[in-house]
Amino acid sequence: MTDTIYMTKEGQIELQIKINSGEQKLKELILEKAIAYEASGDGWHDNPGWIQIGQLEERMSKEIKEMKERLNNAKLIANDSRNTICVQIGSIVRISQGTQKLKKELLIEIVGSQESNLSKGKIAYDTPIGKAIMGYSEGDEIDFIAPAGQMKIKILKLYESWESAS
Repeated sequence: MTDTIYMTKEGQIELQIKINSGEQKLKELILEKAIAYEASGDGWHDNPGWIQIGQLEERMSKEIKEMKERLNNAKLIANDSRNTICVQIGSIVRISQGTQKLKKELLIEIVGSQESNLSKGKIAYDTPIGKAIMGYSEGDEIDFIAPAGQMKIKILKLYESWESAS
């Protein structure tokens, strides 16, 4: 039994692109493996290049299979109307985080599993910070234990869109 994975529409599209790209690379790798097999004649089993390609093929096939399973088992979360009452998947939220000595503000979007991209301000709901703020509302303060130690997170504001957050 697999756990339910939540994913945004954007995450679904990105994952499908990764799957398509991986499948194309796998086809090229299989062709390369066939060429290496033909070039080695009867000694294919002693050909380290052919063996290495075979191992890479197995690894890529497994990764593609896992991505497809994740895609097939994902529950899509629509983020076209964002909740501005409490933090949920799809929420765009400004938080203040830090210790008493050092605080910083972050503008983030809570996204589906494995969609995190800090450079784009996206944090997955199942990351430590995502888990910590889910369900909280503007003004709420949360005590959070991070690898760096005890921190406080304050929900400053929830937004309807990235445009309204700018």
